[in-house]
Amino acid sequence: MVSRVNLFIPIELKQREFYSKVLIARYAVERGFRVFLGRKSELNALALRMENGVYHGLSTAQNMTVFYESLARRGYRISVNDEEGLVTFSDAMYLDLKVAPTTLRFIDRLFAWGPENHRVLTRGRPEITDRIHISGNPRFDLLKPEFRGIYDGEVKSIRARHPNFALICTSFGSCNHYIRDLDYVQSLIEKKVLKNPESIAAYRRYQEIKMRAWQEFNKAIPLLARAFPKIHFIIRPHPSENPESYRVFTGKFSNVFSSDEFSIHPWVLAAKVVVHHHCTSSVEAFAAGTPGFALRPDPDPQVEKEIPYECSRQCGSAMELLELLHPAFVSEGEEKLPLLKPTCDYREVVHNIGRPVASEIIAKEVAQLAKTKGLGRAPCVWGTGRAWLKSFLSPLSPRNWTNQRYLSHKTATITVAEVRQAIGIFVPNLVTRFRYARAGPRIVSIENAN
Repeated sequence: MVSRVNLFIPIELKQREFYSKVLIARYAVERGFRVFLGRKSELNALALRMENGVYHGLSTAQNMTVFYESLARRGYRISVNDEEGLVTFSDAMYLDLKVAPTTLRFIDRLFAWGPENHRVLTRGRPEITDRIHISGNPRFDLLKPEFRGIYDGEVKSIRARHPNFALICTSFGSCNHYIRDLDYVQSLIEKKVLKNPESIAAYRRYQEIKMRAWQEFNKAIPLLARAFPKIHFIIRPHPSENPESYRVFTGKFSNVFSSDEFSIHPWVLAAKVVVHHHCTSSVEAFAAGTPGFALRPDPDPQVEKEIPYECSRQCGSAMELLELLHPAFVSEGEEKLPLLKPTCDYREVVHNIGRPVASEIIAKEVAQLAKTKGLGRAPCVWGTGRAWLKSFLSPLSPRNWTNQRYLSHKTATITVAEVRQAIGIFVPNLVTRFRYARAGPRIVSIENAN
């Protein structure tokens, strides 16, 4: 049990992370933390102007080095659960682009998705072996029977409108970005994600693969809509994508829809099948018991890992996808196709596909960090207030308006009512034992009421 140490939990993509971050908060508050849960940009500014605590980050990329160093100098302890560490590039690309040695210097706990991710990290970054802990990812906790109830209302709502549907998960932000004219590779160079000619060349190859797959998806959607007129096809654009690109299909076919409503999980739970390309949704579908189909016209293990494909039926073209999907749609009942038996043990890939609860593991380890001397007693550093003010005023410049619209698209609101409702569904008898308060426009604090 810790004594009112602050724990900061940022949210970058609300639909992807909200419920899982609330679940971490639930376990952390039970251990005595005061949790601040909110949109990453605002939460980071808040952390820089408060007394220290534990910051639970989302990334180990190069662009986080300066921020983590700033927190460390203020006496913070830093843990990270890489939200995008499951479906990655090849091991070499993943380490080069996503696991920066300069950032790792300031991280006290790095939570691995599973033994496979742990092996990649310890081989590639042996200097942090003693700071890596296997937890899995809290998003997969939500697919366990004891937590799925969080989605009951949403699944019911989806099935009322779409009783028989295929979920098409698009993940083409690198070639169909929300900011339409963005030079995506250049943006990664500016963020110091791509740091040398080799990494730039490798990423351009990855982008070519994604472009080829996106083009094949654009062929497949009208082909499927015509072939199966009684089936609804729900396009689920990745939050980094421009959803306008798919209006050509929703305007032309009465059985094609595009939706960013809810998180992806209730859609996966309600769907007859999931169609994807190199996407975490494939493993989420496997964990939920929903058959996955990978439309993969241009395989290249040099830049893609096989994890999202080994639990899916693979096809190389739109026509082949149509043929593979036919058995799933010949019956309009709710019975799903049997899952493909994967060639790997997915408990090696996602630790909490089995019995462990990642949220609880993370809260327990973070509580150990909080026992470190000095937490909660360091004074604010002079100038932090000005940095916080600058972080809120800089978005007012015209050149940042587009980026601000993108941020709002990813996480528009986080309210006390939403957090309280989620806690109440997870653990009804706890909801009134916690105290909730608004700590910023998109930040909620949670602590024990006692």
